[in-house]
Amino acid sequence: MFAAAALSGGLVTISTTDFGYFIRLQPGDELVCALIQLAREQEVDTALLTASGSFTEVELGAGSSRERLHNRAHLTEPLEACSITGT
Repeated sequence: MFAAAALSGGLVTISTTDFGYFIRLQPGDELVCALIQLAREQEVDTALLTASGSFTEVELGAGSSRERLHNRAHLTEPLEACSITGT
């Protein structure tokens, strides 16, 4: 099953698989916005994310609960992400 949803920046292609959903974003699409929209439309309460791709702008964060620190880095350059995982 394939569906297309318009988000700011382009057309998002969403397909249903045996394991969940496959999403393809176009240049200019915002990853977090697309994931939130998909979760709301499909009534997804929890998820496991596995991804790869390229970005032109990204904000990365790393933290430590022990020191209660959270460091962020905002990058605005062409980047390749070989592996993205999260819950």
